[in-house]
Amino acid sequence: MKTFVNHILNQLREGAVFVNCMLQGTNREQVLKNILSDSPYEWETLADTYTEYAEANATFHLLAVKKRGPVQPD
Repeated sequence: MKTFVNHILNQLREGAVFVNCMLQGTNREQVLKNILSDSPYEWETLADTYTEYAEANATFHLLAVKKRGPVQPD
């Protein structure tokens, strides 16, 4: 998953929005957040929420982030 997501994130232009929806799971969510924090880009979180899908008896995590540009050195 990491290589695939990194490829997508690197291809996005500044100002583009990346949206991911996956089954709720602490480990999966943390992997995605680690990928974003380890990225050489800054990201603005637009949505970080959960939604229930009663028909499937499941909860999904929705994360939407906007690419800001390269991380600025301190």
